[in-house]
Amino acid sequence: MQSLFRYRFLHAKVAFVVCALVSASSYAQNAEPTQVPSMQSTLLSMIVPLVLVVGAMILALVVVRRRYGLVSNDGPLRVKQILAVGPRERVVLLEGSAHTIVIGVTSAQVSRIAVLPREGSRAQDERDEA
Repeated sequence: MQSLFRYRFLHAKVAFVVCALVSASSYAQNAEPTQVPSMQSTLLSMIVPLVLVVGAMILALVVVRRRYGLVSNDGPLRVKQILAVGPRERVVLLEGSAHTIVIGVTSAQVSRIAVLPREGSRAQDERDEA
């Protein structure tokens, strides 16, 4: 029974290939010669989609940044440095407008270690006092 099925399946494959070859040869005979596209149209057909895709990516980035308020350097606090002291423990150095804050971050809590005056603010305070 299986050999009969295999024979019919093979016969169907051969018939399909023969039909495809016959139709391809008749199409090739009836086809009109086409012109070769110019260099400008080829270049234009590559550059326009590229510009559209890059523009869409930039637009998506701007929308996501405005929508979700991604981190930027113009906020009141900036992460100056992160030091890993264990598998889930970090010491983070935050820089504010007048102070530098050292905090410890674990998986369970965040704790302040130290608050230091900024180096530039100390010199500014001395100038203000004089």
